[in-house]
Amino acid sequence: MKVMLDTQIYDLLAGKPALIASLNALQRANAISILSTQIQEDELAGIKDGAKAAEVAKIERHRVPTAGAVFGVSTFGTATYGDGSDSGISIDEVRSSSKGHTRDALIATSASKHADVLVTEDDRLAKRLGSLSPKCQVWSFSTLEKWIVAHEGR
Repeated sequence: MKVMLDTQIYDLLAGKPALIASLNALQRANAISILSTQIQEDELAGIKDGAKAAEVAKIERHRVPTAGAVFGVSTFGTATYGDGSDSGISIDEVRSSSKGHTRDALIATSASKHADVLVTEDDRLAKRLGSLSPKCQVWSFSTLEKWIVAHEGR
């Protein structure tokens, strides 16, 4: 199963080292794969708390390009051209009418294109995706945590 984590999920995982260890073990067993884009990596690189940054760095991730690109946000070589609609949803469908939440939209289109599941605690994003037809499921952190615990040691 391919899973993309919205950036705040890394914060929640950082407080649970045993859960990170289980998640990484499941990745090594090919039960799950954590996908990440330039968007999450840029945001994670900005973590000021050294202990939290060290915990987040322990989470094994596989980089994928963003589905779509936005001038001033996307970086060359880490994004695909277009509006992300080849993912089933477009950047403009996800972000606000004032063009806010662009990073969230890039994460969502990328999850829809590359992942089976997007994990987020962002109610606005989850609600927006609920009104669209992404190609991935949307889970909360607690759902991911339950999945990890249920699959440990398999």
